[in-house]
This record gives sequence, C-alpha cells and structure tokens, in this order.
Amino acid sequence: MNPIKVKAIPVQQGEVTLYVTSLPAEELINRDKFRTNVYHEGSKKEEQGYQRDVVERHASKIATYLKGETTKSHANVLPSSVLINTTDKLTPPKNKDGTVDLVLNSYPYSIVDGQHRIRGAEMAKDREVSMDNYFLPVVVSNFDHLEEAEIFATMNSTAKRVDTSLVQLLRRHFMLDENVDYSQDQNVIWEIAATSATLDIRKDSASPWYSRITLANETSPRGVFTIKQTSFVKSLKPIFKSGPYQTINPKDVAEKRGDLTRAVKEISAFWNALSRTFPEAFADPKAYVIQKTPGFFSLHGLLGKILIKAQGVDLNENSFRQLLKVMSENFKTIDGKKMTYDFWRKGKGPEGAEGAGSMKGFSLLEKNMWYALDDNFNWSKLR
Repeated sequence: MNPIKVKAIPVQQGEVTLYVTSLPAEELINRDKFRTNVYHEGSKKEEQGYQRDVVERHASKIATYLKGETTKSHANVLPSSVLINTTDKLTPPKNKDGTVDLVLNSYPYSIVDGQHRIRGAEMAKDREVSMDNYFLPVVVSNFDHLEEAEIFATMNSTAKRVDTSLVQLLRRHFMLDENVDYSQDQNVIWEIAATSATLDIRKDSASPWYSRITLANETSPRGVFTIKQTSFVKSLKPIFKSGPYQTINPKDVAEKRGDLTRAVKEISAFWNALSRTFPEAFADPKAYVIQKTPGFFSLHGLLGKILIKAQGVDLNENSFRQLLKVMSENFKTIDGKKMTYDFWRKGKGPEGAEGAGSMKGFSLLEKNMWYALDDNFNWSKLR
C-alpha cells in the first residue's frame, strides 16, 4: 500500500507529542489502513481490543448529514478531530517553519476516537456522496497498545461518558491481564470487583441471572429477557464500595480468590433464595420487576446491610431464605398486605415495587425492607 505523506504540527502535552494534521476521508475509510480494535470478552490477551462496536444507526445519521439532507446551511462540516494511533516510534525532524513531514506507512493504524465519523463517511460514499475533496482533522498519537486502550477508557469515562459497560470491562482487563496497579484508587477497585462478580454470576447455570446480563458489544437474543451489565455492576456498589467488601484486596480480584470468591458465593446464594421465595416472579421475568432496576438495586442495598450485620457468619441459601421469610412477612405494602410475589408484578404502580421508579425510590424500598427484617429477626439464630 502506498504511504501517506502529510505536513503536521507537533503539539507538546507534558512528555507526550501529538501531531495535528488532516487526512482525506477516502484514506480514512480504507480498512486496510485504518481500523478499530473492538473489545470481545474472552479474546486472547495479545488480541484483546478496547473499542465498542460501531452503532450503525449513529453512523447513518452522520452519512445523511454529510449528504446535506438537513436544513442547516453548512450541513456537511465535521470540525472535531479524529484520533489515530501508531505503536511505531514517531521521531520526524522539525522543519524551519515548525512543522514536520509525517510519513504514514505502518498500516494498519488504530482509530482511537472518531470511528462513527469515519463509518459515516464510508456510508455517505456508498450513497454516492463525493469524498474527493473532503478532509477530516486528525491527531496522530504514538502510544503503546496498553496506553492507547487507557486513553480510550479515560476519554469515554470522563469526557464523553459513553458505553460505561465497556470501560468497566477494560479496567478489569487492564488489572488482570496487563498488571495495571489500581490499588490506590478505591473507586476503580470496587467497580472492577463488581464487574468480576457480575461475570461469574452470569455464567452460573444455577443462578437466575444465568445468560440474563448482556456485556458490552453483545446483543440480546430476540425475545430473551436480559439486563445490561452496567446497571447490575452499579447496583453492587453497596456491597463492594460501602459494604463488607469495600477493602477487598486487588490480588483477590485478579486471582479470583478470597473475598471475591466469598462475595460471589453470597450474592449467588441470596438470589437463589429470592428465586425460591418468590418463584412466580422469576418464572416470567418480563412480567415482574424483581430482575429489573427497582428489584436488583433495592435488593443489593438490602444485601449490603445484611452482610454487614452478619459479618463473620457463613451465609448460605438457607440462611437467606430465613431472612427473606421474616422480611416479607413483616413488610407492609401500601394496602397493608405482606410482601408476596405479587408485590414485584409489573403494572402494580405505587402499590408495588415498580413504584420505586428512581434511585431515591430504590433507596426507600431498601430501607423499608431492612426495617421489616432488622426489627423482627433474631440475629443470634445465625451465629
């Protein structure tokens, strides 16, 4: 393939040098020269990517925009820069005017940011839009593979907040497979622990969550009830950040041992106990909210409180069934009835769990369940 030769302006950011230039859209849509490294859970370490899949609908909107099918006067302007990276060392000498001559020939280059704009340009060309004189602003970076992935994760967890589930998986991958040390950042450690627990729980064929949690870059099978990994991980915060496992050892997470193994065992036992206490609510998960956000957010909050109260006790499914029996019998719904599977039915409105339609509502439901349990259970029975 022919090299691309361009003038670029070097930009210094601390010890890092970036090169600002522009490239023809016709070149950027060449997948042999520029590609995205898509993350796939289970890939070999040396082959693991970090990108999300292109959202074709989003790219199609950009293609329409480029075609000029809008009411705006400058309808096809894309002023934001694309970030591409090469792991080969870049040391071009400066010209007298401060520019450098970049020769791009170490194909393929990684598209770190801008994949939807590039895919949109490709779609526009397929729709017979001329890309002959269309250039995109480009920043060329020179990071190694891990640094490249870290830059992507940082950009998408702070600047843009897109696809948090992918960032969660990437952080876990960095610590487990690349030995990145997050031990000083408890906000990252708890989320990595919760992500690891989620991955284990969704693979447990005995769990009501088996194959019901979709990961980044996964598509739910048509007609199958699933929830997103992001929400489930966040719901575990009372267990891994403020609960009994807030001081979890990063090595335990990396090696799937100790506290992480115990946490997964207890979370799984709790949900198995729930599925036997309210079996009807699990038989048809689409018709109930116990496996939707009102359910798992409030119930994981309840579990966090249980685990703190019962620290030092080896809790199993039977233990949780005792606790849930007392809680459900003493919990009072709006109409004064005890909690049954019907409380979790979709469409109950304020009379059921569905009425807790926000984080504030989930927290209130959690507290009411806790009061019903803590005020009526003889905790010494668990000792």
